[in-house]
Formats: sequence, C-alpha cells, structure tokens
Amino acid sequence: MTTTAPHNGHDTTPERVLFVAFELSKKTWKLGFTTGHGQKPRERSIAACNQARLLQEVAEDVGPPVANGQFVAVR
Repeated sequence: MTTTAPHNGHDTTPERVLFVAFELSKKTWKLGFTTGHGQKPRERSIAACNQARLLQEVAEDVGPPVANGQFVAVR
C-alpha cells in the first residue's frame, strides 16, 4: 500500500492527526495508519466488515473512544 501526498514544510496543525487509508474488498480490508508525512505507515489486514476490529486498530494509534463510542478529533 503506497501513497504520496504533498509535503508542507510549515505544518501549523496544533493537534495530533492520524492519517488512515482503506483498501476494501469483499473478504478483507487493508488498513494503513500514519501520524504524518514521511512516517512509515502501520499496515494491518482484517476480515471485511469487522467493525469491532477496525475500532481496535484505530484505538491503538489514538487511544480508546470516549464514552459515547466516538473518537476525539476525527476528521
């Protein structure tokens, strides 16, 4: 899973951002997570439609969801 994005040398984003990429098929979902440009992504494959596992994988990078099941600062 390779992607390219424009690089901004003057990043003014004060909060942490998690970039997420999905490659979806009927059997498996491939996920890619990174915290910034130039950072090696963490890649995972999970069974398709396994939403609980998807949330577990996201939580590994951003922490657990808040009480209502939503993550803080999701864009």
